[in-house]
Amino acid sequence: MTTATVPPPRTVGRSLVVTAATAAVAEAVVGVLQLTRSDSGAGVHDARVHAVLTLFALALLAAAPLWWRLGVLTGARWAGGTLVAGNLLLAFGTTVSNVNGSDPAFFGPLAVVANAAVLVGLLGLAIAARRGRTLPGPLALLLPVYLIGLVPLSQLGGNLLRGAVLAAVLLALSTAAGRLSTAAGR
Repeated sequence: MTTATVPPPRTVGRSLVVTAATAAVAEAVVGVLQLTRSDSGAGVHDARVHAVLTLFALALLAAAPLWWRLGVLTGARWAGGTLVAGNLLLAFGTTVSNVNGSDPAFFGPLAVVANAAVLVGLLGLAIAARRGRTLPGPLALLLPVYLIGLVPLSQLGGNLLRGAVLAAVLLALSTAAGRLSTAAGR
């Protein structure tokens, strides 16, 4: 009789690395495009704005598995799920805006609810990651920067900060998983 090998609880799979890295790169590209834009931001959707909105929605969706996994690892699935729900709402609103060429009437209320969900999720993950030492203390406490890069700094390249947070979380989880698997192999 063979027994199935159960992966260590803190492993980071290849698909998680790919999606989180995709999210981090997409956020960084959006940040650079925002920093280098020359338009007045009057709401007219040209090719650059469509690219920014497309990449931003992609980043929100691609980050979801990382946030969910962090929730699982910290024992705060509710926080990971809340953050993922906020990201999904923002991705939906962004995609509708992109397709329509302008924000729909419901975008304002949707963004308020989505951003509140992201904030609650980030705070929950930050506290759980700090308490459980799932992430290094300073990084756990910096998780809310992910939202700061979205709301107040979005037109000033704040997505660069969001990409950096995603990359740092991915690196920390990957490093921790590597240490665990190395220790398990001894």
